Amino acid sequence: MALSPEARRALFGDDTVTLYFRVFDGTTTSLLFDGAGHQLWRLDDRPTEVRLSVTPGRPVASLPRHANPTVRGTVSGASGPVAGAYVQAYDEQLGDLTPLGSPAVTDAQGAYSITYDPAALPAFKDSPDLVVKAFSSLPPTGELAVSERTCRAPATAVVDLVLTGQRWRGKTLYSATFERLTARVPNPEDLTAEQRVALACSAGVPDTDVDALHFAAKMRLDFADLPQEVAFGLIRAGLPGEADLFFRHPKSAVRAALRAAIDDNLVSQAFDSTLESVLSSQWAAAAAAWALKPRTGEVCGLAEVLDAADITDTATRKTVAQDICNHEGRPQDFWSHPSILDGTQATRLQLALQHWSLARGHKPCWTTSPITSTTTPSSKASPTSPSPNGRPSSLSQALPRRFRAPTQRPTTLACCMPPSRAPSPCSPSATASRPRPPAKARRSRASSIWSPASTSRRTA
Repeated sequence: MALSPEARRALFGDDTVTLYFRVFDGTTTSLLFDGAGHQLWRLDDRPTEVRLSVTPGRPVASLPRHANPTVRGTVSGASGPVAGAYVQAYDEQLGDLTPLGSPAVTDAQGAYSITYDPAALPAFKDSPDLVVKAFSSLPPTGELAVSERTCRAPATAVVDLVLTGQRWRGKTLYSATFERLTARVPNPEDLTAEQRVALACSAGVPDTDVDALHFAAKMRLDFADLPQEVAFGLIRAGLPGEADLFFRHPKSAVRAALRAAIDDNLVSQAFDSTLESVLSSQWAAAAAAWALKPRTGEVCGLAEVLDAADITDTATRKTVAQDICNHEGRPQDFWSHPSILDGTQATRLQLALQHWSLARGHKPCWTTSPITSTTTPSSKASPTSPSPNGRPSSLSQALPRRFRAPTQRPTTLACCMPPSRAPSPCSPSATASRPRPPAKARRSRASSIWSPASTSRRTA
């Protein structure tokens, strides 16, 4: 007697099991031999010899000859196991389906098991042509999945169902890493670099996965809008783990990284259908929160730019920052989109961003310039009105003539920032070496959202 590896796996999974033998009378349910506790057969690669001593006509017990047939398996979708689904097995006969047994309900792991009476089969069938379906409710309605037909199904049939139009590729890297590490360390965000190396060794998890979970957990605490799983996938797909480097990437780069994370099963396949929503709401909100943090040192950021533009309302600042981080396309197109800013606020923000770009975010240059030192939140002067004392009274007056915003077209400010040095739309702290003063800046089209580019050359 032999049992193939495929049949053994279908019956018992990957476990090593031990079988015993029973011998029944061929015409009755009389048990002639019961090998429970002895005459065992261990299912491994070694041959086993078993001797069965049977005396015909002298039964030791009367038992059912065979257990009823069973259908078992799992129901899964793009996000993993599906709990609470109703599963029904059928015998198919020329397109007609006859139920076998009672419907089963999947557990938390998506597993089900159905036992049926073979008497339900037609007299001419020894085994069913098996079809299994999953439903959302009873009586069977809302079909979720249907199996292929299994002709002459075995007494124990394993049928795994996958929701229609979906595919579960197994546990994601995030789920596997999270389950394995949080069982040992509940708060991975608190780990030091040395502790992460030790944890990776102890848990048998690659260092890169431990680091990714650590930085993702830290971002969850600092930027609650960004799901930890998304942050983990982006970091494992190549984005840096430190927030000041992570959020410098434009939306297009984040989209490509998240798409790669989904395709490589680093994060749930459920993000495939919500990718754009995740980017435009959750990622953009987190990036905006980072961009609005006050900067230290010699670099100023979006918070200081909005202060100079006299935009003080918290909700307005958050919306403007999120719009900036969400924008893709030509910089000047940003100003043509509907905004919550009124005309004066939009003009002041353009001028503030223009000067920030010219100063390349250098805080000493920004804070000591006539633009910020002579413009106060209460100033009501027009962008081009002169000051009584001869000093510039507004943002545009402080700029050289060729950099000033046109009176009627404030959306076409010229920018002298070389494209190779222009900051990233969501990176107010991304500056190069010590900036040159605006008067010495090279003339070029802008590639940054912070300074809307002009298509015409203006001269003083």
